[in-house]
This record gives sequence, structure tokens and C-alpha cells, in this order.
Amino acid sequence: MLSRHPALIQHVSPTDMTSRPAQKEPRMKSPLIVSSRSRFTTCAVVSLGVFTHAAVAQPCGDWSVTPNPVFEGTEFRPTLIVPFSPDSAVAINSAPAPGGAGLLRTLWDGSTWTSDTPGPLDLDNVWDARAVAGSSPNDLWVSGIVGVSNFQGAPFLAHYDGQGWDVTSVIPIDDPNPDAGDPRRSGEGSSLVVIAPDDVWVIGNGESPNGWSSSPVTFHWDGSTFVEFVPQIEPVYGRFNVTEAASAAASDAVWLVGYGRNSGTSFHSYIYQFDGTSWNPQLDWTPLPNQTIFQDQLHDVVAFARDDVWAVGKKLLLADNDTQIASMYLHWDGNGWTEVAGPDIGPITSAAGSGSDDIWASNAFGEFGGRLAHWDGTSWTEVNSAPIPDATHIGLTNLTSSASGDVWAVGYWGIYDGAGGWAAYEEIAEQFSLGCAGDMDGGGEVNLADFETLDACQAGPGVLVSPGCAPADLDGDGDCDFTDFSMFQRQFPH
Repeated sequence: MLSRHPALIQHVSPTDMTSRPAQKEPRMKSPLIVSSRSRFTTCAVVSLGVFTHAAVAQPCGDWSVTPNPVFEGTEFRPTLIVPFSPDSAVAINSAPAPGGAGLLRTLWDGSTWTSDTPGPLDLDNVWDARAVAGSSPNDLWVSGIVGVSNFQGAPFLAHYDGQGWDVTSVIPIDDPNPDAGDPRRSGEGSSLVVIAPDDVWVIGNGESPNGWSSSPVTFHWDGSTFVEFVPQIEPVYGRFNVTEAASAAASDAVWLVGYGRNSGTSFHSYIYQFDGTSWNPQLDWTPLPNQTIFQDQLHDVVAFARDDVWAVGKKLLLADNDTQIASMYLHWDGNGWTEVAGPDIGPITSAAGSGSDDIWASNAFGEFGGRLAHWDGTSWTEVNSAPIPDATHIGLTNLTSSASGDVWAVGYWGIYDGAGGWAAYEEIAEQFSLGCAGDMDGGGEVNLADFETLDACQAGPGVLVSPGCAPADLDGDGDCDFTDFSMFQRQFPH
């Protein structure tokens, strides 16, 4: 399982029935207006839209806030998470913990986070941890960047074996082309792919000494040595190349995605596949019809098989002398990349899933309201994230998933002050349990039949529900009122 940067933490458990964010200038959103009436029908027409379009099935559940870990009395953000089951996950803070304690391993037991007992991973001059992956809480890999001089960073790879941390290696970035006289001054390990204990990739970016250009760099661990992989990737663009993520279906089927541009040109995506010997570009893809794409950027990739890989990001569309940012979903079927239609949840920055019929996508830009999308093997559907009172911005910066479908998101929420700053800003933890109370007939999804039950059982605050209407008492307080409807509304498909 893989976690990539950063700490609104949201968790999806498939058995329990009961997100460094990219910042943009805050932009105010229109308030959500819901009409409160003694019965729900009018609300359903306005807020659910149940009479204007066919409801699409979506994973049902509800979000709830969970506490952030506390280390020696101080709260800190667990920005990298790898889940294993509903009651087992590990979090790593992206930057040294309070008091300079280094990188901590904190454990989730289904209700709380506890500090690591073996002690932190201590590395001199750690700038950032960028990724964590592993098969269990006692088999973890962490990669990131450590400072080796005032202006040079180097990737590191570390492993936790249940007893303690072992820093496998720190690699200074060497001159890739001495004759060019343009050595990279800095490198990072921003993405981590663990295929086997002796087959680990750390993938990131290298920067030129003057900071004017960057290129992808890949590093490989073969069980005994951690080295910069040769031959390295030939950059697609001459100026900037930003590698964002990597994923593998097998040792000879590894993909990385990113974006770049030449001087004075627009940003466009790139994709590379490792075939067991070298990295090969896959730069062509088929867009959806009837659109003019001015820019496109890929930010994440998830590979399930040689013929089943998803890459997600954003595109900038030209229409009527104006531009519009939209979500972008690309799929590899073994023969080529094709754009697939999906809900516009804003710029997609992260994706994760347990299989080809269970994939999630999120965006980190808070003005889009922490929106999610889910692929069920047939179509993409927008999914509601947690409501946070008074928040004008919710960003989900990073998704991770276990093989059994336990999904976490990391992010933040804020209240825009109207003057270019924040009246409030917090990185928090939230949990989402798959399986919803709104599925009152046990059909596996929340649909119009469930709404009809809710509407028939509604009697108002303080009026005890009859035994036959017990499923409509979603909050368990003995009645069926507008609070129950609000919970149902969040679980109803868009």
C-alpha cells in the first residue's frame, strides 16, 4: 500500500456499519441552502434532485472526525498513512515531530492513534518524508529528502522491520551529464513503489544548480544496494519536468506520471512505463470528444494489471473565449491511453483503490469542497466527503487504500477571511465507514426506495418511531426528523 503527501485524514472501512496541500488563493463559495419543512419531499426535490435525474449507485457511508496523534503532549499531523485493515493503519509525519523527535510511526487501532514505542526514525537534517508503503505495521518503507548541504537535497530510503528503523541509504545526486556542465543540485524521493523486499523504486525529481530546469530521477533498491537507476529517463520537456507519482502491476510493469513544459509553452502531461529494462514514454492519449484542451497535468497513477491502469489529474479547457479547469481521468487498457468521462470534482491530485472496481479520486484545492469520485468498475460517481461546519474550504490532498478496501484521505479545512487569508485553518483526521445507515432496505446502496421509507416514517423531533420505522432513525435518538434527513442526504448519490 502506498501513501503520498499530506492531514485531513479520512478513512473508509469496508466492514464497519455504524489529505503539503497545493494552495491557491482562496475563493468564496456559494452557501448550501437547504429548506427545512415538516416533511422531506420538497427538500428531496431541491437537495437530492431525485426527480430530475436517475440516481447512480455510489459507495455509501458517512464521515466522522477522529483525533490527531499526540506525541509527548503535543499534537502533530500524520501526513503519510498506509492502511492494512479497518482497525490497523500506520501514519508517518512528513516533517520532524514537535521537539525535533524525527519521523514517528503512529498506530491506528480503529478508534485512536498511539505513539510509536520503538522510537522515531532519526535522520540528520531531514527536510521531508514524501512516501510510506508496506505490507504490515512491522514492514514499512519510507522515502523522502534529506539535506546534504545548504542547497542540495538527496533522496533517502528507510525500512522498519518491527524492531527498529534501518536507513538503507542516502544518495547524493551526481552529475548526470558532465559534458553538459549542468549537474543537478538536488533530488528527492517523492513516490515509493514496493514490489518485493528486493524490488523497491523511489521516484522523484532532480533540479539543476540554477533552479531553472528539472527532470525525473529514479532510484532502485535490489535488496542490497540503493542506486540511481541507469539509464535515467530522458526528459520530455526542456525546462520543467515534474514527476508526481508511480505505481506498479509487476516488476516489469511500472508506470510514472507527471507534467512539464518548455520555455514559454503550456504545461502538458507525460507518462512512462518501465518494461524491466528501461523507461519508455507513453505520451499519446485519446481525449473525450468536443473539447479543446489548452493544458493538462497528471498528478497520480494506480496500476492493477498490465492492461488496467488509471492516471488522474486536471485539464484546462478553452470554451467561448474563456478557460475552465476540469477533472481528467485516463485509462490504459494494454493498447493505449483513453480519457474516460467522470464527474468534475476539480483538479484531481490523488487516487487509490483496492482493485479494478474500487478506485477513489480526490482534489486538494479547498475551494472545490473536498470532493471525491469513485469508480465501481463501470462508471465514475461523485461521492460526498465529510461536512465540516463553517468551513469554506476542504482539501483532500492524498488517498491511500489497503488491498481489502480500507481507504484513507489526508487534507485540511479552512475558513476564508475574505481578505486573502484564513480566519481558521486546521489539518484534522476524519474516518469514513463503508456501509450506511441510509441503506434501509439492505440493498447495498442508498436509493429512492430508501428515501420513500424515510419520508413515510418522518414524524418530527421527539416523536418516537414505530418498530417498523426503526431503520429510518439514522442518528439513533428514537425519532425520525430533519437530522436524519441530513444524514440521508449526505449518503444519497449525486
